[in-house]
Amino acid sequence: MSAITNFLMIPAVKIFILSIKPTIYSMKFMLITFAVLLIFISCSDKKNSNIIINSEENDPGYRVVVEPHQAETMLPPHTTDWQLVYKMRVPVLPTGSWNANNQTIYTYGQVDFDRYGAGGPDSISHYLYNQIVPQVMMGNCLDSNTSDYTPGWHIHSDWVIQAQYYWMGSDTVSHALCGNLVRVFPHEELTETISYNSSSGVITASLSGSGGTSSITIPRPFPNEDTLFTNWADFFARAENKSQTSGAYGQAVLNVETHYVVEETICSFLPFIVNHVSIPGIPWQEGNYRIRRDGQYTCPDTLANRLAILYYN
Repeated sequence: MSAITNFLMIPAVKIFILSIKPTIYSMKFMLITFAVLLIFISCSDKKNSNIIINSEENDPGYRVVVEPHQAETMLPPHTTDWQLVYKMRVPVLPTGSWNANNQTIYTYGQVDFDRYGAGGPDSISHYLYNQIVPQVMMGNCLDSNTSDYTPGWHIHSDWVIQAQYYWMGSDTVSHALCGNLVRVFPHEELTETISYNSSSGVITASLSGSGGTSSITIPRPFPNEDTLFTNWADFFARAENKSQTSGAYGQAVLNVETHYVVEETICSFLPFIVNHVSIPGIPWQEGNYRIRRDGQYTCPDTLANRLAILYYN
């Protein structure tokens, strides 16, 4: 029950207690009091639903994106092993109006296959999102799943890492497969790998820091459905056939993703430090990658306003 509802109940309860007398008039008064109370509860709940802090309307969704100049990467054929590697540093702790209870920060390297989802140009499934995303995170974060892949959220006041696979259907129902949680600390280097084995058709994803490694094994896309795809080799073969390419397209990028975070706060933990990226066919060198911001924000500090620093080696 909301705080507004609790506040409104105090005088109503007092009136109710005082009105308990063995008369018809008092009984009528009691019924009227309860009717008014129910109206107040209904109205206050409706008002609260319009001013919840974590509503999409209040989320600026500020981001920093590091990506190859070509929007999508053509991965090797489904008969060939491949691996993505990202090395990045844990950001400093956020400041400003940061509140871990209702704000979220994710930083990560990822690959998604949304092109082949329900909203993509080469759709082969009814899922909108199909994202493998080991990540560093803080705040109110998706960090767990049940046996049927229903995701759960918990509060983290320090940086933690976790390997994740996230997918969402056209019905907007989210699903997740999450690894173990490991605490990490500002400035330490993390190594992330996403590896495809063509023989088994399985993808493994991991993220490692000084405190340990979080990892998951993903036997097939959308593991909540047994009959949709046999394994990732099956998915990639169908994807290649649909897009008429030698390999499946994947969006391999790095991201600083925030929710309900204001300009002052995102600027407080930038720039995003990337030490190395390995994507098949796209060497890690200047000119092959770009940095962009999503959302209308500008940081007053010159270094933070660079958004990210890419150390080519």
